Amino acid sequence: MIELEIKGILPDIKRALSFIEENDGILIWEGMERDTYYSSPVEDFKETDKCLRVREKDDTHILTFKGPKMDSFSKSREELESLASGEIFKIMEHLGFKKVRVVEKRREVYSILGYELCLDKVNGLDGVYIEMEKKGNYNEKDLKKAKKHLKEIGVTTFERRSYLELLEI
Repeated sequence: MIELEIKGILPDIKRALSFIEENDGILIWEGMERDTYYSSPVEDFKETDKCLRVREKDDTHILTFKGPKMDSFSKSREELESLASGEIFKIMEHLGFKKVRVVEKRREVYSILGYELCLDKVNGLDGVYIEMEKKGNYNEKDLKKAKKHLKEIGVTTFERRSYLELLEI
């Protein structure tokens, strides 16, 4: 499955919340997410622009693989996910994967205009980040529409780097 995603730095939270309300956005989840990122014993994910993580959210563990970004202006990429148990951490270590970093964030997820809109406050980063994403086939029209919506909210600074990459600089 392809995850179409545009991310930016949110200059005004009130403007974003007004946009959500005006467009009948529905809060579908809020809480803390803890993402543990891994390096591979057989390839350098920084070089190949891939990602392997375990996300802890509520009482679930989700193993996620992300392929390289598909274009020069978004974070769109192949994304494969599977539910896992807490044993996944031991399995990863037994297979030779090493923990790189843990990223924690407070996230609000809204369903709006056919997208998921996420408001993120990441531990260790200043400000609030906003993402608009949709799963499906790669489609520039959907990406441009998401970027247009983010501009309507007031986003002027867009970000292709992951939170892991931002924390590593």
